[in-house]
Amino acid sequence: GHHQIETFSDLTRKEETCNLYENTSTIGFKLNWEKLLNEKGLSYQGHELIKSSIMVTTPIQKEPVIDRHKTAISRYNFSKPVQSILEYNLLEDNESLFDYGCGLGDDLRGLTSMGYKCSGWDPVHKADEKKNTADVVNLGFVLNVIENPEERIEVLHDAYGLSKKLLVVTTLLTNDNTASNPTPHKDGYLTNRNTFQKYYEQPELQQFIEDTLDTSAITAGPGVFYVFKDPVSGQDFLANRSRRKIDWETISSKLYPDR
Repeated sequence: GHHQIETFSDLTRKEETCNLYENTSTIGFKLNWEKLLNEKGLSYQGHELIKSSIMVTTPIQKEPVIDRHKTAISRYNFSKPVQSILEYNLLEDNESLFDYGCGLGDDLRGLTSMGYKCSGWDPVHKADEKKNTADVVNLGFVLNVIENPEERIEVLHDAYGLSKKLLVVTTLLTNDNTASNPTPHKDGYLTNRNTFQKYYEQPELQQFIEDTLDTSAITAGPGVFYVFKDPVSGQDFLANRSRRKIDWETISSKLYPDR
C-alpha cells in the first residue's frame, strides 16, 4: 500500500538483474551491501541504480569469505546468557524475549517449552523472521563472529534499539580460545573451519559496549554484560544481587524442568 511501491519494485528488479541477491546470507548488513556494490561498480542516484563514476584502476585484493553459518551449534542446555537471565529472574512471565542471532534456535525452543513468549532472528538460519522489539534482547555470541569491526558496532546498536528493558551481550573471552593454530585475521582469528573469532578481554568488552551505546554495562559473569534501558533498573539489579542468596534449587528446576 505504500505510495512508492512501483519505484521500489523497479529498483529491486534492476538489482536482481545485476545479480546483487546471489548470496542473501551476507547482504543484510549495510557495510556488506556497500562492499558488494563497489565490487560490481554500481552506485545509486536517488532510486536509480547506476554505474559508479569511480573507476577502479588497480586490482582490489578480495578478502576471504567467512563461513559465519558454521559458528551456529546445537545446544542441549541453555546458553550461558539465557541461563543468566533465568538465574536472576530478569524475564517475567508477561514479558517477551528476542534472540538476536539465534542460530539454530535451541534457546528459543527451550524457553517456549517453559511458557515464555520469545522470538528470534538469524541472518542465515532464520533470515525470514522479523526483528522484533522485546523486553529482553539476547545478543549471545554474535559480536565475536563478525570480522568487520564497523559491523559489530552496527549490530550492537541494532540489538540495543530493539530492547525495551534489557540487552544482554555475551562473547567469547581470550581464555576461551581453544582453536589449534588459528590464523590471525584483522583483530581476531580464522579457525580451521573458516570461521572468524574475536576473543575479548573482559574490560575490553565492557569498554566497547559502553563506548558504542554511551551507557553503562553491568558485569553479569565472564563475557556476559547487562545493559538496562532504565539506569534505575540497573541500580536495583545491583542492589538486589548483593542482598539475595541465590536459590539454586529453584534455578535448577527452571533450567532443567525434566530432572
